[in-house]
Amino acid sequence: PEVAFAYVADLTRHGEWNPGLKVTAISELSTAIGGRFQSVGHIFGREIHDDLCVTEYQPPVRFAFFVKSGVGGEELTHEFILQPNDCGTLITRTAWGPVSLLMKLLAPILAALFVNAEMTKSLERLKVKLEQMYPQASTAG
Repeated sequence: PEVAFAYVADLTRHGEWNPGLKVTAISELSTAIGGRFQSVGHIFGREIHDDLCVTEYQPPVRFAFFVKSGVGGEELTHEFILQPNDCGTLITRTAWGPVSLLMKLLAPILAALFVNAEMTKSLERLKVKLEQMYPQASTAG
């Protein structure tokens, strides 16, 4: 969990397992509560600029950050919970935020078509990356 936490909590490395994402620290306290970042990503061919802030930093168990989108001002919190599991680490990722009535109506469709699939792919890429970085952990179980 300590190794996986250090990797997940380094927001500047999230682009290594989320293609098209680049995250830059804009504060010196980047690995602590209040650490600030800016990200640039692409969704449906559009470049998206977001502001990020670390809201939870509890090594090696919990890491969370808040995202405020530069497009539309949407706000999301992303949380990672890490737990020892057999010979490895179970990472659970959750995202939530306030939504409009329209988004509440569309949420089941968007979740089924896009959000759940993208979150799953992202976690799969994270797993592959960690196993490449630490092959001894992946062969142990």
